[in-house]
Amino acid sequence: MLARALAHDPPLLLADEPTAHLDLPHQHRLMRLLAEHARERAVVVVLHDLHLAAGCCDQVAVLGAGRLAALGPPAAVLTEPVLGRAYGDAIRRVDDARGVFFTAGDPPTA
Repeated sequence: MLARALAHDPPLLLADEPTAHLDLPHQHRLMRLLAEHARERAVVVVLHDLHLAAGCCDQVAVLGAGRLAALGPPAAVLTEPVLGRAYGDAIRRVDDARGVFFTAGDPPTA
């Protein structure tokens, strides 16, 4: 479906959960492809995967309860205060030597 959309060379590409049901290598390959196309046109991607959003997107909009909680670069937007406003205490951000991780509930103990 993405190939069909790209064949028309649209000025705006909307992709709703384009990585759904893909394994991890194909998710990242698809996101790189979308990033390449974003250099020449507007690309809007809807994702529920915060890890993909953090690692692959230039700008992130966080929605919660039907409202915009924040918009901006992933590092500025995917923070515990913003995630808390959007999801309550359901999501935690964990920063450690391995990178940034998002988890549900209490942060993991080392």
